[in-house]
Amino acid sequence: MNLKITALLFAIFHVAISHIALPKMNKQDLFPFFTWDLFSYPEENVTFYQIKIHTLNENPLAQPLLFRDRPKSLKPVNSRVALFQITDFAQSIQNSEPSKSNLFKYEMERNIFNGYQKAKYQVLKTEVNSKDYLLSKKIISSTTIGFFQYDNSNSKK
Repeated sequence: MNLKITALLFAIFHVAISHIALPKMNKQDLFPFFTWDLFSYPEENVTFYQIKIHTLNENPLAQPLLFRDRPKSLKPVNSRVALFQITDFAQSIQNSEPSKSNLFKYEMERNIFNGYQKAKYQVLKTEVNSKDYLLSKKIISSTTIGFFQYDNSNSKK
C-alpha cells in the first residue's frame, strides 16, 4: 500500500513539474523531469589524438597504420583504454610535462605493443567534422606531435 502511494505521489509530482511549471518557466527542458534534446546537438568539429604505426618488430608496414584502423590480425588490445592512454600521452607532450608523458608513454606502449619487441610510431592531433568522419573518414587536419620508438627487446620476460 505504501509503495502505491509513493508511486502515485511521484507521478503527480512529475506531471506537475514537467507540464504545469515548465511552460510558466518558459524553458524547453527541466532535467530530469522533462527533456527532448538529449544528445541532439553533437559538436560539429572534434579534435582527438591518435597514433600511426610505421614499424612492428623492425618490419616496416606496407602503409603506416592508424591505431583505430588496425586489422584484427594484430595482437588484441584493450582499445578503449588505449584511446584514453593515447590522449593522455599526447596532451602531456603538448603541455610540456615530461614526467607525466614518460609515465603515459610507458603505460600506452605496454598496452598497445604488448607482444611486440619494437615499434616506431607517430602521435597525431586530428581534427574532423563529426558527420563527415563518421560517413567517410574525412579528416580536416592532422598535425604531428612527435615520432617515437618502443623498444622492449632488453626487458626480462
